[in-house]
Amino acid sequence: MKKRISLFATLAMLCALALSSCLIGPGPVGPGSDDDNYSIIRSANGGNNMMSVRAAIYESTGSMYNVLDDSYPEEGKEIVLGYTTRKATERAASIFEGKGDEYSDPAGVVVCEYNGSIAVWWSDPYIEDYAINLFINEYVKKGNLSLDANYTYTDIFSLSERMKADEEVIREGYYAAIAEGLGQDAADAMRGLYSLYDERLYLWEAGLYDPGVGG
Repeated sequence: MKKRISLFATLAMLCALALSSCLIGPGPVGPGSDDDNYSIIRSANGGNNMMSVRAAIYESTGSMYNVLDDSYPEEGKEIVLGYTTRKATERAASIFEGKGDEYSDPAGVVVCEYNGSIAVWWSDPYIEDYAINLFINEYVKKGNLSLDANYTYTDIFSLSERMKADEEVIREGYYAAIAEGLGQDAADAMRGLYSLYDERLYLWEAGLYDPGVGG
């Protein structure tokens, strides 16, 4: 009995090792030659939503790209995501510099080609999901993984306005659920109530402060 348990445990360990080697390891894997595939690179100091990029590429092309961190030596074509030590990241960050002067809180996404690799860079962690989804929808799903030399794309906006818009989408989802369960009148009443609780409330409270009396 003990021998059987030991055998099963050994087989389970070997399967786990085989699975992990498929997920992370040096060099691309899957259909196609090495020249046709990229490795997906993320920072060794923190992950990001790179597996969704890998899954989208597999769904669109049938190729299963490896996911590596930037501690691996640079070799071949890469899709570099977020903040890494790669030169492609530096190139993308430099493209963003000096842009968005019309905003007090500029944020943005950069997609660029650098020496055969692709960099997908975002200026703030809050917009990581937006950047990843933009790359998947506009590049992966449309088959745009062969970018021209020195290709650049930038999407610059106000971070606070982006946050406000995202919050509005979430709130509208709640109102839709209320309308479905309690009726449209109830949803409209809740929308009117919560419309009072925005930055105007904080500004009103700040205006009550009297420096002469300290309150």
